[in-house]
Amino acid sequence: MSNAKNEIFGININELKSRQISSVINSREFKIVLKRIVKQLQSDSMKAENEKTIETRMDQYLTLAIDNFFGPFGIFYRPNKEQAVDSIRVVTKGRADTSVGRVVIEFKQPRTLKSSKDKESALEQIWGYVDGFNEAGEEKTFAMVTDGSQACICGSSRFRVR
Repeated sequence: MSNAKNEIFGININELKSRQISSVINSREFKIVLKRIVKQLQSDSMKAENEKTIETRMDQYLTLAIDNFFGPFGIFYRPNKEQAVDSIRVVTKGRADTSVGRVVIEFKQPRTLKSSKDKESALEQIWGYVDGFNEAGEEKTFAMVTDGSQACICGSSRFRVR
């Protein structure tokens, strides 16, 4: 019936769970919710006085979405905030605004990612944090920098500005 491979009557439960999670990620409903979160964050950022407001709103929206879509699989949005990290690229210590799973998120003051120089500086900062976490044995593979109206999401060899 059951063994150490987490099988029930020959069905690998971990593989089944993985397929179910992938199905949710690729669902029309989940994509709609993500698009609405982005639009709402853009709207919120136009009125936000500081980065903490944007960060709080994003946490609220992601908690609602992830907990509802993935809670049945035991996956919940519970980020670590202001986590200390040694930055490898720039010899300094810093605090990553949000660290959850393999993702590091850095929030900037509203409307501050306008120039190429500002964007490059923010990316250098976030990748310094990613490198620092990885050096300390805490695997991070994705990074996001946002000022609420723009976001840069980076992962391994992929780079996308939205």
